[in-house]
Amino acid sequence: MNKDFFLFLITVLVGAIIPLMIFGGYFYFKEVQEIQLHDTYFIFNPFEFSLVTIGPILSIAFIVRVMQTRFKNKLSFTFLFVGLAITALVALEVYEIASKLQGRWTIQTP
Repeated sequence: MNKDFFLFLITVLVGAIIPLMIFGGYFYFKEVQEIQLHDTYFIFNPFEFSLVTIGPILSIAFIVRVMQTRFKNKLSFTFLFVGLAITALVALEVYEIASKLQGRWTIQTP
């Protein structure tokens, strides 16, 4: 097998293990996760949170690999593109949520 494919598998596994380390073993078995910060609940899908960790890790790992091969390895470039696409989709989702909530947030000082 190709070295780039193993690097891809390792980065995806590391990105999937990080939420398990943060939230515990039942993270992927729940339908939704809830995080309570003071009086606010953040509810999200565990798969989407995994994409938040997998995308940047994949992008950083393959930016280094593509720079080493000077953009000649097509598989590395493809995995870099996948990582950047995941990161862009997550950023777009965060932007859409923030634009829907604009003007509805209240910040109270203690």
